[in-house]
Amino acid sequence: EATDSAIQKMYARLLDAIRDSGAGQGGFELLKPTEAWPGNPTAQNFILIQWRMESESNGFTFAAINLASHPGQCYAPLVLENPGESGWELRDFSSGDSRQIAGRELSGRGMFLDLPAHGTKLFQFSGLNP
Repeated sequence: EATDSAIQKMYARLLDAIRDSGAGQGGFELLKPTEAWPGNPTAQNFILIQWRMESESNGFTFAAINLASHPGQCYAPLVLENPGESGWELRDFSSGDSRQIAGRELSGRGMFLDLPAHGTKLFQFSGLNP
């Protein structure tokens, strides 16, 4: 079978992201997604994993996977210590973008996710000093 360069590039980016993140390292928690709005059942198609490395006292890696063959939305109830009091530097390994997010945005329902069919996201959260 001929090599598909788009798939080859996608796997290269994925493997680089996994290597550069804390995915698979330290303790992990399997999170239960909640529906994005009443009557939207697509949250049931998500797998959410949060890794906390012991060497990173104020940071973690988070992965979200939409297993469905259609788009899906959910909230990810991240496990945070004092979520309303801290801020986070959020690095998206999928796009390479970084942004800051207030802890209060993540408290309560959690992080909103809207992923395409079979979509994935891998994030690195690093705590900011208040």
